[in-house]
Amino acid sequence: MNSSDVNFSLLQSQPNIPPEFFWPENDLTPSEGDLNLPIIDMSGFLNGDEAETQRAAKAVREACMTHGTFLVINHGFKSGMGEKNLDISSLFFGLPKDEKLKAYRTPERPALVSSNNLSKCE
Repeated sequence: MNSSDVNFSLLQSQPNIPPEFFWPENDLTPSEGDLNLPIIDMSGFLNGDEAETQRAAKAVREACMTHGTFLVINHGFKSGMGEKNLDISSLFFGLPKDEKLKAYRTPERPALVSSNNLSKCE
């Protein structure tokens, strides 16, 4: 999908979007085409292949230096895990401040993480 395939002007008619969220028309710069995002395959790293791990590390460095971003594939995360993490973090950040402060950690009070704690997130 190209940006020309989407009619962004429809957003301006939405009643709940504040006008300051729209970039001024005279400041817009036309796109010069699609962003060719580097794709980094992590399957070799997950399989313990040293040469593939080095190749992926080099590709990440190059992508960061040239594009500033990249897309990771074959990373081993299950589908839906990102959404589940957002849901769980929303539960925490929705707590009252005094409850959230119980999770505050210092060198004297390090975080306590175990496989039992992690299994509750699954």
